[in-house]
Amino acid sequence: MHPLIRHVIRMNEDALQLWHGVLFRQRPDLTFESITPHVQEWTGLEPHLSVQAVHPSDRAKAEQDRATFRLRHARTGRITWVEQRRRAVSGGYEGYWENVSERIHISQDLAQTHWKATLGTATQRLVHDFNNLLTGILSLSDAYLLRLTADNPAREGVQLINQNARQAADIVHHIGGLLRDVPGRRSHENLARLTAVAADMLHRILPKYSVLKVDCKQDTIPVYVDPIELRQVVVSLGLALTPPIQMEAALGQQRAYLAISGTEAAESPARLMAEQFADRNDARFTAENNSFKLDFPITDYNEAQRQQRSILLISEDSDEAFRIADLLRRNNYEAVIGREDLFHSADYRFDATAALRETSSSLSRPADVVFTGAMSDKDMLASASDFFARRV
Repeated sequence: MHPLIRHVIRMNEDALQLWHGVLFRQRPDLTFESITPHVQEWTGLEPHLSVQAVHPSDRAKAEQDRATFRLRHARTGRITWVEQRRRAVSGGYEGYWENVSERIHISQDLAQTHWKATLGTATQRLVHDFNNLLTGILSLSDAYLLRLTADNPAREGVQLINQNARQAADIVHHIGGLLRDVPGRRSHENLARLTAVAADMLHRILPKYSVLKVDCKQDTIPVYVDPIELRQVVVSLGLALTPPIQMEAALGQQRAYLAISGTEAAESPARLMAEQFADRNDARFTAENNSFKLDFPITDYNEAQRQQRSILLISEDSDEAFRIADLLRRNNYEAVIGREDLFHSADYRFDATAALRETSSSLSRPADVVFTGAMSDKDMLASASDFFARRV
C-alpha cells in the first residue's frame, strides 16, 4: 500500500468524515483489502463488503477508474452518489470514493428549474394559440345562434358548443393569469376578495365534487399584502389538505386573519412557503390540528388613498436593485424593478421613478429619485420621502 494511503487511513475518523470521502485498496477482483470504516454509513454493510452496495444498474461503472455511480444502503435503501477515482498498483487498485450526492441533487434541481421555466414559456404560447381557436369557435357559434330559431333542432347543440367554449375560455384566462402573475409587490387589498379569488382557483384544481366552503365574516377586510403571493400560498396550503376544506376570513379588533382547515396527509412544503410569505408581509403563520392560519395587521384604505407611493426602480436585475426594492417595500413603498418603458405601460401605475446612479444617465427623462452607492439606507429612504413630500 502506498505510504500516504496507509497514513491517511490511520487518521482520526472524524477528520476523514469532514472530507465526505473514503479511501480504499482493492484486489484485482474488486473486493476490498482495506477501506475507510465509515463507508458503512453509506452502505449498511461491513466495510469489506461495500462493493455489494453498488446499485445493480451501475455495476459496470464501478469497474472503471473514473466514474460516478450509486450506492444503495442495505437496510434503508437510501441512495448515495459517489465519485470513484483510482489507479492500478501492484496487486490491485488504490483510490477513493467521494460523496457527491449534494452536487448531483443540485444539478438535478437546476435542470428541473430550467425545464419549468421552459415549460412556462411553451405553455404561454400554447395558451395563446388555444385561445385564438376558442375565439373562432365562440364567434362562429354566436353567429349561428343568431340565425337559428328556437324550434330549430340544431340550436340546442350549437348552444352547448357555445357554453362549453366559454367555459374553456374562462379556464384559459385563469391559466394565462397564473403564468403572467409575478409576486413581489405589496398593495392595499381586501382580504375577503382575495380569499374568494383564491378559493375559486382552488376549487377548479381540486378533484371533482370536492367540498370547499368559504366564509368571509365581513365584506371588506383591509390588509396590506402581496396579492399574487397570497393566492399562491392559499392554493398551495389548500392542496396540502384533503377535502372537505373550510376557508374563513375575518376582521378582528387588532388583526385580520385567514384560516384554512382540512386534513393534512403529511407535513407539506407549503408550510415553508407560507412562513416565508408571512415574513415578507408582516404577517404571522401558524399550523396546528390540520389547520393553517395567517394573521395580518389591519390597514387603512383612506391612508392608502392619501399615500400613493408606488415606485418603478429602473435597473437591471442586480443584487443591489433587489436590496433597495426590498428596503422600500419594508417601509411602505410599492417598489417594482423594471425597464424605463414600464412606466408608460397601460397595465401598471407608478407614482415615481427611481434609478441607480449607473443607469440614471442613460434614461430618456430624469428619474424622480437617484440612489448612489455612497447613500445609506436612511439616506435612500429620506430621498424618496422628500420627493413625495414635495409632490403633496
